[in-house]
Amino acid sequence: MKFSYLSSNLERLEKTASRNEMTLLLAEVLKRAGQDEIDKVCYLLLGELVPAYRGIEFSMAEKMMLRVITGAYRTDKTRVLRLYKAAGDLGDVAAEMASSLKLKVKSMPRTEPKVLVRGLKLSVVDVYGRLFEIAEDSGEGSQERKVNALAELLGQVDPLSAKFVTRIPIGKLRLGFSDATLLDALSVMEKGDKSARKEIERAYNVTADIGLIAKKIKSGGLGALKRVEARPGIPIRPSLAERLKSIEEVIEKAGPQVGVERKLDGFRTQIHLWTEGKKKNVALFSRNLENTTRMFPEIVKAAERLRLKNTILDGETIGYTRGPVSPRGNGAADPLPRPFAGSTCSSWPSLAAGNMGRAGQPLTAPLHQLDGRLAQAAECLPYEQEAAGSNPAPPTNQLQQSASGVRAAR
Repeated sequence: MKFSYLSSNLERLEKTASRNEMTLLLAEVLKRAGQDEIDKVCYLLLGELVPAYRGIEFSMAEKMMLRVITGAYRTDKTRVLRLYKAAGDLGDVAAEMASSLKLKVKSMPRTEPKVLVRGLKLSVVDVYGRLFEIAEDSGEGSQERKVNALAELLGQVDPLSAKFVTRIPIGKLRLGFSDATLLDALSVMEKGDKSARKEIERAYNVTADIGLIAKKIKSGGLGALKRVEARPGIPIRPSLAERLKSIEEVIEKAGPQVGVERKLDGFRTQIHLWTEGKKKNVALFSRNLENTTRMFPEIVKAAERLRLKNTILDGETIGYTRGPVSPRGNGAADPLPRPFAGSTCSSWPSLAAGNMGRAGQPLTAPLHQLDGRLAQAAECLPYEQEAAGSNPAPPTNQLQQSASGVRAAR
């Protein structure tokens, strides 16, 4: 697939307001994409290079992009700033500059040297690869190298492609759809309608990499998704809580057997632990699936001591100091359970095994079974880093007295 073709469809998507029409356009693009490029097409459609959990970003501000445009089109910064002030979009500025330069080059006498080669037929894989290299460049002098490399790329694409090549690094693709629309489009691509959305979303929920899901469908059809399972190192999309009016409704929806957990207000954290040879690997992810491993070295150290080889744990990271209270985000204070009082650890995960998934043990396994396994695995932890499991629910009247609202897990 040529990048110019993708850009023309990005332009069509930008001008489309209807969600259904967007879905059909996306399905058309995905159907045309090859097996080795559909993952890259998906990422670029979302204005990304990789899933969020991999943490690869351009770290490029608009001021740097102004330098890129100035260098790509051999012009002065004052002109670029003037165009930007009028258009309000650096992508539109790049497209206008590319169009005017193209006309200028065409009007040159044949004897004049044309220092810029424009409109090369670069493929999606070509452009993606070069953008990826630019994003990964780091170290001394990397900012200047990024500017020069991106300017060179802009100088080799057509005006419409320049518009979107400019927008992607600064995070302003502005197409008005999310990964949810792409899930619908993948269903339409494969089935002609949205009937496969639920099946595709199930796989996406446990493997939050839409490029990988698209590639599996393209290579093996929907049947390939049946082999998709939670894998440590790739975050699971967290389920949203549903607030119900009464305890009776909760038991009716989630029962007949339910568990009750302490509500701990903190920072939602997934802990992924897997073993490669003799080495234990630990990765932490936030509710938004961002990698937060470096933020909480105490959690990493505790996770390495768990008597588990491959697992995924879901919980809350809580910052606290010596004393009986822990500050909440709104400035209020909540009493801490006794095991935490007096700890000097700055943060720790309240490990709940409800979302633990591994081969042979699906995410739908009963919570009490997972709690038992986790309690055994956590015996090696000090008291202030214990697992917070669930307890059998007391009579509904007691629950009603202690909660004004509860969560029901689907």
